[in-house]
Amino acid sequence: MEKEDVGLVSTGLWHTERMAQGFFIVGRVLSNKTFHPEALHSTLKSAFNPVKGMEFKMIEGNRFLLKFFHSLDRDHVIARNPWTYEKTLLILAPVNSSNNPIEIDLNHCEFHIHIPRLPLGKDD
Repeated sequence: MEKEDVGLVSTGLWHTERMAQGFFIVGRVLSNKTFHPEALHSTLKSAFNPVKGMEFKMIEGNRFLLKFFHSLDRDHVIARNPWTYEKTLLILAPVNSSNNPIEIDLNHCEFHIHIPRLPLGKDD
């Protein structure tokens, strides 16, 4: 079995050459604790269960870049936000060829909260 590279890469050349060859998400773990990239990669691969596969690269600024080989795999991950890793929030954002994964704002995460029996439109 071939070991996947989860080392640190620069986003410059790698970004420009490979953006056209996949579907990308940039993310970061919202924690000051250190984490092992190999463990994060393994956990995300298991949780996301991409049909066509996924690559993982650590990039600058404590961020990671996920490459999917089919748009439905990437869209599945984004649609099911938010995600956690070791009880810590993951902030994820899609990346396209016109934006740099280092410059994408990863300081906010949208939550959808279901509140049953909430009265709406009443003037009490």
